[in-house]
Amino acid sequence: MSIAGIFVAPASSQPMESRRSAVCIERIGIAGDRYATHTGSYSLFRASKRRPGAREPGRQLTLLSADSVEAALDAAGVQAPASLGDLRRNILIRGISAQQLLDAIGSELALGADVRVFLHRHCVPCMYNEKYTGRPGQMEAIWDVSGVSCEVVAGGEIRIGDRVRAVPNSAAPDRLDPGAHAPGYY
Repeated sequence: MSIAGIFVAPASSQPMESRRSAVCIERIGIAGDRYATHTGSYSLFRASKRRPGAREPGRQLTLLSADSVEAALDAAGVQAPASLGDLRRNILIRGISAQQLLDAIGSELALGADVRVFLHRHCVPCMYNEKYTGRPGQMEAIWDVSGVSCEVVAGGEIRIGDRVRAVPNSAAPDRLDPGAHAPGYY
């Protein structure tokens, strides 16, 4: 498994910018990205029972299986975007399936030499993106393969081509932050 793409947007609704490398900041997100600066659509201040007064930790960055998204779009007959960054996920990974990412929820992945992320929940696609990109059927086509929302638990620099691997013995389902909606809401 390896990082195939890195994307950030400086604010909500701004185009995603492709990067060859990026700095992930512990408990914050990717430097320069809308969720690290709290200017993203889902950066609302939301306290949880476990973290009163804190923002949702699972909104710091998103991971996406490039292989699964391409296969899902192809199977549905929906034209793939020129850049998978148009799907508005931060890090594209090759060599892992969307199901493997979903199965890893509640545990950590290592990105490159130093970065570790905790996978909190499935990150569902939105109709806004489908309308914005002009690809009817995109949301339904990628619903099950649309990525995961994560928390940065160890920061550092990541680069295109960096290895991605599971962190042994990192399963901690009690750390899960399901977000504003209970699991199964969508």
